[in-house]
Amino acid sequence: MGLRLHVDLETNRGPTNELYVRIDSWKLNMTIGEIKFTTTSWLDKSYGDKFLRKYATDSLNPAVGLVGGKVIYYETSSSEGEEIIIDNLYVTPMFVEK
Repeated sequence: MGLRLHVDLETNRGPTNELYVRIDSWKLNMTIGEIKFTTTSWLDKSYGDKFLRKYATDSLNPAVGLVGGKVIYYETSSSEGEEIIIDNLYVTPMFVEK
């Protein structure tokens, strides 16, 4: 499960306009009402899919196309570019009282 981001980015692995952010693990903590999940970012979905193993006995594949946390975002083709950080650990409450 993941998200495809159709934005112009410059990454440590080169440029992309189809960054794929995949949720790799999640944990529900019912005691404190919290969800934690981790992600990895890939140049595109095909790189992320190549890294996955189908069976536990399969060997690990190289993480070709794995993107680091700092990227440069270009709003338009003529814009300067803004450095943003894509975290890989997220913590959020399970509910918000209103």
